[in-house]
Amino acid sequence: MKRSNVKENYLKAIFSMNGTEEYVSNKLIADSLNISAPSVTDMISRLVEDNLVESIAYKGVRLTKKGLESAIKVVRKHRITELFLMEVLKYDITQVHNDAETIEHLESDYFFNKLEILLDHPKFCPHGSIIPTLDNYQEIYRTPLTEFQEGDQLIFRRCMDKPELLEYLQQINLKLNQEIRLEKIDSTNRVFIFSYNDDQTAYFSFEMAQLIFCEKV
Repeated sequence: MKRSNVKENYLKAIFSMNGTEEYVSNKLIADSLNISAPSVTDMISRLVEDNLVESIAYKGVRLTKKGLESAIKVVRKHRITELFLMEVLKYDITQVHNDAETIEHLESDYFFNKLEILLDHPKFCPHGSIIPTLDNYQEIYRTPLTEFQEGDQLIFRRCMDKPELLEYLQQINLKLNQEIRLEKIDSTNRVFIFSYNDDQTAYFSFEMAQLIFCEKV
């Protein structure tokens, strides 16, 4: 993979973990990208040299203005591509990520502008995240399922773009904008049990629940 592509992947990961406002630890970046800690340390040094991130020891990194602009550009291309693959080429939602990861690195504003026009200037990607611009890059739905209480009636608005999560959502037939009721929080087994579609019941592990974003009905 080209070094510029690797840098874009780092910026995208930092952006997705709210690295526009908070410092993101090297460990979180390593876990997100499934990369060793020494590799992350090396790349962070390069990003600092390029003025793409600012780094504070034992705290982590945060995107600079230049880094934010670069991150928004690649995230925007990724999400527009995912929508194109699903709506036009009829990809399954569990299949779009890998090909979008490849296409997002194309250095052709013309191509992505054409996609955006074809899709009638979409506001959201297939996972409920916004398609960001320099003027609008904060997610609308930012409250994870872990912050709600038993008995809350919710609308499932957004999820992170994780293959295992998307496969599970497809398996239980839960889609964006469906209503769910948080029935029980089982602290012992670290699961969130919920009902939906009137009579169906399923659960999220604590780790999955952190990747699901909802709002109260």
